[in-house]
Amino acid sequence: MKETLTVPPEHHGIPLDRFLGLRFPNVPRAQLRSLLRRGAVRVDGIVRNGGRTLRRFALVEIEGGEEEWRERPEPGPTFAVLKELPS
Repeated sequence: MKETLTVPPEHHGIPLDRFLGLRFPNVPRAQLRSLLRRGAVRVDGIVRNGGRTLRRFALVEIEGGEEEWRERPEPGPTFAVLKELPS
């Protein structure tokens, strides 16, 4: 899977890893860091690490397998038993 993103002006100057976390909030950070370590993320065609700050309108290209972009399921509602009534 390949994803190409354009950095919007409001994200100018933020680190690449933070930008990815904002763009993919349901993907575990460990998976995003793994992509960065493997060189699967390019900014304007150049492999970059997570600490690199971004310019507005930069092109961020991400390549990775399906398993790396598996999003965490949204947590469902949790219920607690407050009081049990006698039957």
